[in-house]
Amino acid sequence: MAEAPSAIVIRAARDDKADLEAARALLQETFDFHAQVAPHQPSLQFRPAAQTSYLEDCLSSIQQAAKGVAPNEQAFLAYQTENRLFGMKAVEKPVGLLMVRIQRDYYYATEFYGYVEQLIVSAKARNLGIGPQLLDAACAWLLSRQIHTATLKVYGPNLDALRFYQREGFEPLRHELVKHF
Repeated sequence: MAEAPSAIVIRAARDDKADLEAARALLQETFDFHAQVAPHQPSLQFRPAAQTSYLEDCLSSIQQAAKGVAPNEQAFLAYQTENRLFGMKAVEKPVGLLMVRIQRDYYYATEFYGYVEQLIVSAKARNLGIGPQLLDAACAWLLSRQIHTATLKVYGPNLDALRFYQREGFEPLRHELVKHF
């Protein structure tokens, strides 16, 4: 059967089984990636119980943002849709997740800023422009709340992510260093 080309759809995550399962799978993919990229750096590895707890916290944040209970948080999902011809329903595959929240800055001149908690693009969907689209959605959401600054963290060994964020206009703010001995 013929298929139309695929498209990327970015939308706010919903509090439903499909979106929560998609978020869970994408979060697990990032945990697995960190385990591969820095297997001998304990400061980058989650203890199993902490990983489970963090995963559940992320899913809870997504649910609360979707319900409007946490107005300072938002989650966006990226779906790759393949529109089937002849009236068949489109097939959606989750390929990205971005979680952002508004935080108060008690030290610097910026009173509030956006913090990108997670930006995950599935390995099989990288280089399709999904990361920039997710960041654009987050920045638009922040701007609609009069927030003009966003921050995030990149783990040292993840140089591809660092280069990506720099291409997207992020600049170093501070350096956090670690020494294992």
